[in-house]
Amino acid sequence: SPNANFSADVTTIVGATNQDFTPGILSETTYFRRLALSELNLKTCTSTTDIVEVQVKDGPGGTLLVNAQNVNSISLCPDEDLILSVTGIADAANKSFEYRRGGVVINTSSSTIFEVPNPSGTANYSAYVYDMPLLGGNIDPAACRSLTNSITVIVLNEVNVNLAVTGAISNTYCSGDNVVFTVASPVGTNYEFKLNDQPLQNGASNTTSSTNITNNSVVSVIVTLSNGCTASTSVTLIENTID
Repeated sequence: SPNANFSADVTTIVGATNQDFTPGILSETTYFRRLALSELNLKTCTSTTDIVEVQVKDGPGGTLLVNAQNVNSISLCPDEDLILSVTGIADAANKSFEYRRGGVVINTSSSTIFEVPNPSGTANYSAYVYDMPLLGGNIDPAACRSLTNSITVIVLNEVNVNLAVTGAISNTYCSGDNVVFTVASPVGTNYEFKLNDQPLQNGASNTTSSTNITNNSVVSVIVTLSNGCTASTSVTLIENTID
């Protein structure tokens, strides 16, 4: 019965003696042909097939950005959007993309932009870029791909604001009282107080007060933290009225 030898670039591939051969991962365009051998009555005959070209194409490339920034890592505030985008590719309309969190695909798309829903914690993000558009909403099996750079995204934890109220008991005050509001924690670089959504104080002091309070008035504060993020809270005041 005939045996077969496969050769690549005129080099015999050791051990490739079956009828079929799988070359494995190729890093460059390679040419193959099969040399068939048949032995009968001690006479060996050979026959070569046509040359088969296996073309290895470069992927489409691409650079991953987070919120339009090309960085190795980035920290985001708790309420900040996480937007992935791919740049540096030609003819983007005829490409497709798989956005990944860690090694898991979280979105398959024809768009160079993807907003990650509800990001949290710390994770590495990257994207596969394919050189063909989606086929029926899925990646075309014939497409070649490139893997972008990876970016570590750290979503910072929310910070609770402790707003202390003095001059009132259980947020209840008497008409004309001077009620004092103090941010006990966290320490911030700026404190923006508002009374019924109107400016009360905006500056480095963590305390303010007012006598211009009516029933169900709302005092709110936005604290700017040292990392640039903000945290906020509010309190509703109740007037102890005398009929």
